[in-house]
Amino acid sequence: MMKSKKLVLIIVSFISISLVVSLTTIFLTLNQDHEKTQFIHIKSDKDFANYNFPGSGTKNDPFIIEGYELGFETRDIKDYSALLLISNVTKHVIIRNNLLNGSHIGIAIVGSKQSSVLIENNYFKAQKQCINSICFNSFYGIKIYDSSNVTIRNNEFQESNYDGYIYGIFFERSENIEILDNVVSSFYAIYGFDSYSFNISGNYYYESVDIYFEQCSYFNVKNNIHDYLFRFKLRYSSLMLFEKNTIMGYGTGFGLIFEFSTDMIISNNTFDENYNGISIIDSHWIDIIDNTFQFNVNYSIEILGYSSNHEIYLNKFIDNNLNFNGLAQALDNGYDNSWSNEVLELGNAWSDIGTSSVYYIDGTADSIDYSPLVE
Repeated sequence: MMKSKKLVLIIVSFISISLVVSLTTIFLTLNQDHEKTQFIHIKSDKDFANYNFPGSGTKNDPFIIEGYELGFETRDIKDYSALLLISNVTKHVIIRNNLLNGSHIGIAIVGSKQSSVLIENNYFKAQKQCINSICFNSFYGIKIYDSSNVTIRNNEFQESNYDGYIYGIFFERSENIEILDNVVSSFYAIYGFDSYSFNISGNYYYESVDIYFEQCSYFNVKNNIHDYLFRFKLRYSSLMLFEKNTIMGYGTGFGLIFEFSTDMIISNNTFDENYNGISIIDSHWIDIIDNTFQFNVNYSIEILGYSSNHEIYLNKFIDNNLNFNGLAQALDNGYDNSWSNEVLELGNAWSDIGTSSVYYIDGTADSIDYSPLVE
């Protein structure tokens, strides 16, 4: 079994290193010849005339904000401020190849629903700032509020060790957000609230405490690598596709957590060495199909509270529940959950099934996988 674990970690490490190397190459080229200024604030379409940006702000000829190094020279700033603010505009904008050196907010997009904004190839450096001699580290790398049509691509957030950005990327009351191929290390890597229709794909997170979504719907999370993630949590959310992601918790991370959520598909992911793989609490209609759960300290999947109508099949369970909290690798305290597809007669593969023809799940539901797979 250890060979399987090492192979997965080698593959994931190779992907992670390749992504970091490619992004580092991009950002090394950004460290040259930047125009230094404290901040750029655009609070209406008219404010674009105050700057000599290339472009005209149309879809085919967007304004381009490029090559700036933004940051306050003094450590005692007078108010909460964004280094780069785009607010209440209808123009199309590209923000690229800039260095942002700490502040309350790096880039803020506010009240802009008729525009489009592309944020790409920027570097966010966490830096302590002070307000009236009260000091704090940066709160937001990127903050989006009440806006639409924002793409965040190929940006990097300086490694913080929890001392830098509290939120890497934060969005609220927004839609049509694309978060693609970024490298993020912050307390909350991504935080979404009261938003819908967004896509999070190809990102690499390391040493982040939380990825968190509340009151969100109609979104995809695909092809991300979470290299030490404490938890990926969803509350009061629905209609997510979570596919081809890797979550590695190194024995302490709580994996993927659902609370009061419904209608999700969890497919083709790897949950490696977390404390729990997936925890489902008071949630319904979650399909867990064709995933790999391996070396998780507690249960690979635990279903708790008033949870029902989950379908779980074609998954591989390899040496989970290392604490031996029960007899099985999974726990079901809910009701009306299926641990095999009755129509296809396909269940799951269990490394500890032995010669048994069925697999008994721990918990009050008395669930059974009646069609376990033979590896």
